[in-house]
Amino acid sequence: MLALVIATGAAAGTRDDIEALQTGQKDLEGRLALLEAQNQGLLEMLKMVEQLQAELRQLRGDVEYQMNELEGLRKRQRELYLDIDRRLSDLQWQPDASGGSATPADGAPSAAAGGVDKGAAAEGSPEDGQGAERERNEYKEAFEILREGRYPQAIEAFTRFLQKYPDSGYADNA
Repeated sequence: MLALVIATGAAAGTRDDIEALQTGQKDLEGRLALLEAQNQGLLEMLKMVEQLQAELRQLRGDVEYQMNELEGLRKRQRELYLDIDRRLSDLQWQPDASGGSATPADGAPSAAAGGVDKGAAAEGSPEDGQGAERERNEYKEAFEILREGRYPQAIEAFTRFLQKYPDSGYADNA
């Protein structure tokens, strides 16, 4: 009988142990499910961070490309400005392409280019030098305003020049 009581006690202890183990197992399974859910959220956040990092790298590349393009455009604009400035300087001292009038190569229209100072007095008279000099100076002043980039003032200066000297050798250029 004693053996039966011991066997029954042992069986009861085993049932309690089994129930305790089953409860512990269910508790562990619940914790594991919770950890897996948290890990799933962390994995999704990790993927989002990686995507954002990839986008950031792409945007940095785009910004660098745009900066290089902008620098190239600035350089090109500067070259064009210098080319235009050089051409204006050349035009200032070269005959007109049409062969009609010239800008001041030596301070007067070029006779070889076909430009004649129609507004000046007859050659050799005292007024010839003074009138031609005034005309040349007014043209140079208007042209200098143009070179400085003050376009509205240059338009006014050239308009006044043309009104004052409509038959000038500089009229076509003005």
